[in-house]
Amino acid sequence: MINIDDHKKTGVQGRTSVDRLVGYDTDAALKKARGIKHPWYRCQALTSVGAVLQSAKDACAVLEEALSAANELEEPNRIVTVSSWPIHVLVERNLRDVKRDVEHLLEVISSEPHSLRRSDALLSLFGATFPNKVNRHRVLGG
Repeated sequence: MINIDDHKKTGVQGRTSVDRLVGYDTDAALKKARGIKHPWYRCQALTSVGAVLQSAKDACAVLEEALSAANELEEPNRIVTVSSWPIHVLVERNLRDVKRDVEHLLEVISSEPHSLRRSDALLSLFGATFPNKVNRHRVLGG
């Protein structure tokens, strides 16, 4: 039986492995990232791959996978915080409009009962959207 700590440890190791591979073998890095079971680390690893893919279409597809992985988490602050990784790449590379993603994440974080966790997640989302004035202001208003 695998416990949550083993699950996290394996996820961290997988993400580290992806970070090593992504510079010279994106296909292997993507395969490894997709194999990470823990959604938090899978999201981060997929984002690392999406950030370096040359094709905007391929990068968007991998970053969509990353966002889907984030949505597998149960805690609102965790969903929003780790979603900020692929959102940042989408905004930084100007791959597509993230307005719908931002609206979704603002809705998710509105259910977070703990103000410090809500604020921390919003800070991550603010940082991810900062280069885009419209989305940045939407996060500030959220």
